[in-house]
Amino acid sequence: MNDLSPREERPAPPVEADGTAHLFRALGKQIKTLRELMGITQKELAQRMHVSEDLIGAIERGVRLPQPDFLQRADAVLEARGAAPRLRR
Repeated sequence: MNDLSPREERPAPPVEADGTAHLFRALGKQIKTLRELMGITQKELAQRMHVSEDLIGAIERGVRLPQPDFLQRADAVLEARGAAPRLRR
């Protein structure tokens, strides 16, 4: 099978030199759990939050750290009532 379409390269998981990779994965897992409890897909969450589906996937996999404004919007969209993870500035 010869696939000539360009493939998106996923970022490598973060290096855990300072322990942050564990934090990234924990935040992502919590977002994923809340999303699944609502019964929506990554695509649906992305559309509701006006972000890319790739961003949702990267955050859920723990390869991107969600910014505080993302977490606030996720909390509202997922109707988490403050249960979505928070980052302090």
